[in-house]
Amino acid sequence: MLAFYYFSTLNSENEPVSESDQAIESKQVENLNPEMQNYEDIDTKLSFDYRTSPEGYTLIELEKSENSSDYFVSGVRLFRTTDYEEMQSDLHRGAPPSFIISIFDNSELEFYEWLAANTLLTNDQGTQETIMVGRASGVMYAWEGMFSGETAVVQNGDYIYMFEGLYNTDTDDARRQDFKDLLQSVSFD
Repeated sequence: MLAFYYFSTLNSENEPVSESDQAIESKQVENLNPEMQNYEDIDTKLSFDYRTSPEGYTLIELEKSENSSDYFVSGVRLFRTTDYEEMQSDLHRGAPPSFIISIFDNSELEFYEWLAANTLLTNDQGTQETIMVGRASGVMYAWEGMFSGETAVVQNGDYIYMFEGLYNTDTDDARRQDFKDLLQSVSFD
């Protein structure tokens, strides 16, 4: 199960704090930038930072029903907070550009075999570049659809991590840099 914790310095209930909560809190205390939040999924060993202000992001955990793959383990979606609030106030509005991080079990196939077997899932349109994300090698490619997008796919252990950045077709969309910053902050510890 994904674990998402909001940083707080006080426990208003005066309840004991678990070891995992203490570890995450201590990691967040080290991050002295109040504009950033650290996300950590202990089960899949994924950790990354994302901006919370100004023009920060709201993180939503994905449900298994939101992904058609039988191998989907967990995931999150990050919306700009202003976009998320607008979307919540108008439920008939389409979803805005966002970042989607999906994690899949891959204990059976080699990395490139998994990519070839999941082209509909990965939206791979052929032109790939080799990248490193959190010391894991993989591929990245750009694509076009309703939004412009980039997808980075890496394998670490028995998991495939798919990072998707969706942007407005305007090339000046600041989300592009935010997505690059998120990828640079990824670790698998």
